[in-house]
Amino acid sequence: CDCHPVGAAGKTCNQTTGQCPCKDGVTGLTCNRCAKGYQQSRSPVAPCIKIPAINPTSLVTSTEAPADCDSYCKPAKGNYKINMKKYCKKDY
Repeated sequence: CDCHPVGAAGKTCNQTTGQCPCKDGVTGLTCNRCAKGYQQSRSPVAPCIKIPAINPTSLVTSTEAPADCDSYCKPAKGNYKINMKKYCKKDY
């Protein structure tokens, strides 16, 4: 059968068609290609991963951004003030 060592879910193929049992997202007679809508990954467990669909309704709107940012971003520790005149002179 020559089932692909990474893409196939097993080594035994259908004796009539020659089709190997493919892992999720993998296609081809020997399970050597990613199916449409999937992209190759480096994982031997899941060699093909679903391409995330960009859904316009799931995009963050400007009204949601501050709350979303607060959950990921923490304020800087300390009090830093940058004097632009000194900063620019130092670099140039």
